[in-house]
Amino acid sequence: PDLKMAVTLSSVHIIELLFIIAITATETCQAMRVVVSGAGGQTGKAVFRKLLERPNDFSPIGLVRTAESRAALLETTGCPPESVLVCDVTDADACMSLPEFDALVIGSSAKPAPTGVVNEETGRPVFGFPNGQP
Repeated sequence: PDLKMAVTLSSVHIIELLFIIAITATETCQAMRVVVSGAGGQTGKAVFRKLLERPNDFSPIGLVRTAESRAALLETTGCPPESVLVCDVTDADACMSLPEFDALVIGSSAKPAPTGVVNEETGRPVFGFPNGQP
């Protein structure tokens, strides 16, 4: 089936949802191709690992922001190199060049952290994004 979807749920709910979809797509006898953005982060990595555990049902492709994240994910999961791609999800051209897939899990996000600066008017810490603007 030509199935495109985006979900933003907890990793447990994502796996349950994808499993239900995979069961309904059994007539193809192929593992569902699932792109997971943010595969180097906490939620994306959890989803990516769960999908890797079910090779008969899923063929995941993890998207990460840097070559360092790619190397770390390949090392910790032992997955084939073609299963992890460096891709800037804010670049439409880069996203259009992704391999064909059946489902998309958006696990990318940004964690703000204190910058060390305090807002003089409020007395509160100023937060920023240490790994770049989301």
